[in-house]
Amino acid sequence: MAKSDGTVYTIDGGGGVLDEMNGATWRRSEVYLGGKHLATVNAAGVTFVVSDWLGTERARTNMAGVVCENGLRITVLERRSQIRIRP
Repeated sequence: MAKSDGTVYTIDGGGGVLDEMNGATWRRSEVYLGGKHLATVNAAGVTFVVSDWLGTERARTNMAGVVCENGLRITVLERRSQIRIRP
């Protein structure tokens, strides 16, 4: 799949991005195992996906295990009128 700016994406059978290129310049690759997104590789290094028990991406860590992106979500449970914060 290609965009008008010259960016080209390699897509897997399920529609997930595998690689991103701009002309002859590689930008990033995505790593999957068993249909689950495990990591992103780019010129800065590797970031690993940290998911919850339902498979929702919650954070990304670098090679040292330090959180570099955090997707904190707040869930409101209307039945109990409670707010639960889940990392």
